[in-house]
Amino acid sequence: MSALEVYNFLGVVLKFIAVAEFLAKNYKHGIKFYKAGSFTH
Repeated sequence: MSALEVYNFLGVVLKFIAVAEFLAKNYKHGIKFYKAGSFTH
């Protein structure tokens, strides 16, 4: 693999990790909001 291929691969991996962390945080917050919403309605 060339240096450019390695660089592109690492970029994709970092983006995937960032998206996964973002979704995990939103999922946890979503559960809190869902529970709060189910109590108020």
